Amino acid sequence: MIIFTLAFLFGDLILQCCSALPSHIEVLIFVFLTLGIIFLFKHPTFIRFSSGFAIGLIWSYFCASHLLNFTLPKEIENKPVELTGYVKSIPKKNRFGYQFEFHLLELDVNTAHYFPHIDITLFTASSDTSPQFHVGEKWQLPAKLKRIHGLQSPGAFDYEQWAFAKGIRIHGTVLKSHASRIETSKWYRYSITQIRAFIKYRYEQYSNHHETSPWLLALMIGEREMIPASAWEVLRKTGTNHLMAIAGLHVGMLAHVIRLLSYSLWKRSAQLMLWIPASEACLYFGCIAGICYAMLSGFLLPTQRASMMLLMSVVIITKRYRLSSWYPWIYALLFVLIYNPLSVLSDSFWLSFITIALIIFGMNARISCENIWWKWGRVQWVIAVGLIPLTLLWYQECSLSSVFANMITIPFLEFIILPFVFLAELLLIINLNLATPMLQLTNILITCLWKLLEYFAAFPWSSIHFAISSVELTIMMMIGFILLLLPSGLPGRWLGLFWILPVFFYAPNSLKSGEFNLSILDVGQGLSVVVQTKHHTLLYDTGPGFEDAFDAGQAIVIPFLHINKIKQLDSIIVSHGDNDHAGGLNAVVNAIKAKQILTSVSHLKNHKVQTCSAGQSWNWDGVDFKVIYPTHEVLALGNDSSCVLLIRNQYQTVMLPGDIEQFAENWLLDDNSQNLHADILIAPHHGSLTSSSQMFLNAVNPHYVVYSTGYLNRYHLPHHSIVDRYNQMGVMAFNTVDSGTLTFHIKNNSMLHKPTLYRDVHSYYWN
Repeated sequence: MIIFTLAFLFGDLILQCCSALPSHIEVLIFVFLTLGIIFLFKHPTFIRFSSGFAIGLIWSYFCASHLLNFTLPKEIENKPVELTGYVKSIPKKNRFGYQFEFHLLELDVNTAHYFPHIDITLFTASSDTSPQFHVGEKWQLPAKLKRIHGLQSPGAFDYEQWAFAKGIRIHGTVLKSHASRIETSKWYRYSITQIRAFIKYRYEQYSNHHETSPWLLALMIGEREMIPASAWEVLRKTGTNHLMAIAGLHVGMLAHVIRLLSYSLWKRSAQLMLWIPASEACLYFGCIAGICYAMLSGFLLPTQRASMMLLMSVVIITKRYRLSSWYPWIYALLFVLIYNPLSVLSDSFWLSFITIALIIFGMNARISCENIWWKWGRVQWVIAVGLIPLTLLWYQECSLSSVFANMITIPFLEFIILPFVFLAELLLIINLNLATPMLQLTNILITCLWKLLEYFAAFPWSSIHFAISSVELTIMMMIGFILLLLPSGLPGRWLGLFWILPVFFYAPNSLKSGEFNLSILDVGQGLSVVVQTKHHTLLYDTGPGFEDAFDAGQAIVIPFLHINKIKQLDSIIVSHGDNDHAGGLNAVVNAIKAKQILTSVSHLKNHKVQTCSAGQSWNWDGVDFKVIYPTHEVLALGNDSSCVLLIRNQYQTVMLPGDIEQFAENWLLDDNSQNLHADILIAPHHGSLTSSSQMFLNAVNPHYVVYSTGYLNRYHLPHHSIVDRYNQMGVMAFNTVDSGTLTFHIKNNSMLHKPTLYRDVHSYYWN
């Protein structure tokens, strides 16, 4: 079973690495080849591996093909349509409104009718006239739909991959016009989710809320939408973000509590003992309770794994099978892969299974001691050390305080807080008044725990930022840590250090004097550009940022800087004060030291800035930088006060014009028309109709133009007439919305190569 399951996983992974989904004919040929190989080589191990690999690949292919069967036609994107379907999830509130999953049965647009039977996400604005959606209801809704389109940049969260793993490829906005409820909720439709929604509704009636109340809701039903970004930062720094929701550990804890309770009650009845021994009956009750609690989380992936491991452990114990402790893990892995083979695209899949694998590997087959370190501290050490490669790959951050924080947090949470959470949840279902004292007590306990976590997070050494830029380096580092975690006394154990060291010596920037990299980051509707020379880095604009929502500085810019081993910015230029250019500044400055900030804005909150002014120039590593606009006389014109920067080496020139419009373009033509040529131009004002005048483009005469825009943005940028203007001049155009982050590698010679496009390098069949 172990060989079959691992081969199943390998076959699944092979398909997920494909840039295009194989055809039915290719899959059929593969099946016949596999059958032929199995027939020729009849060794049992080879048969198990070959059959597991083939079944894994074919099953994941079937699930992926089914999900790709319906693709939203381009011509109806962002157009009013009529939807018919069921509300599938609990509506989650954010600062703008509510978002929920909707099972789409029918899609009507003009005379066309589609019957996709897929899950989509819908957003509805919050207002007094907005309809109230409840789980299980059938609705007919007017909406505008878009394909799932995420920002693609090195180190950033891949929303497209995450959504595909969940089976969602479309999201939309419910329009304010008439929406009609066709059918009310039925108890049998999404019944578990309806129970979760009922608990949430009851909890919202509880008036005495605390600052930590969102965590209590997360521990009861796994809903975490009200948790602020600052709280997640505390959890990341302390390595405890896996605890503050319904996790596999909590499922096991509840099962253990119910097992002890049922054992003490069951053994009091002689008749029940004759029917089933108390030692077995209590295992069944604990297993049932654990699985029920997992369902209340929405049966998320970690709880799927925990439930299956719990079930298999009960079977092995009650049937008295003599099996390795790896078997529950293997069966859980196979169950999750069969349930949803696309779950391998989720980081929670790997974190969940690798965590348990580390515990089994690091704690079994060892001569245990009776001291408290071995019983409790070593497991935290094994997990913390073993997960370092994955956390550096996905989050560019490693918690140094996680061992100590978890050693205190886990027992306090599991043995003190969670029993009250379980009791409060049970009473909440029965009656709110009965549950109120328990809710108050639980909130007080969570507040005490939270103060402790904030204390750990406040230490300067609480976490470090270090990025691993490739899967290959991650695998090398994991091999190194696995060797180090071998039982003491085994030869070659310390060779693991040699597998880890290459990670620290890898240097992505190998530029020479006079060369530079120009990276236009995919920040959506906004702009952020990173310029790297041999020893210096400049950041031009920081993308949009919204409080407790998306922040391009945190989500895109900082991961890019970490991936490229940039620990300090020699200069930040904020072209002007619009949010789509300056919104991410706070996050960037808080995370990365900046020597200076230049801007045309007279005052940026909480930052010491210098005014960018025409004539400022400097040279870094043989690359010249020159500000050619604005002057002090034109600093209060909004877009037309944007800092315009020219970057030159001996052969190539780049122009970064911010959001200048025709006034500034004309000023530049009048003042400096002979020196405006640039080989690469970032489209002024994202390709707005008020910019890129013909005279200005004639003077610049670029070879490449780059638009930095959002997918189907509300401003309809770049404007089609501006696109036509560039095309008529023969300028090669790129748009971050299509390419993701793109990087020009400017060499110190006359050759100007096409940029590296992130979406081309990281192309997958679901993109």
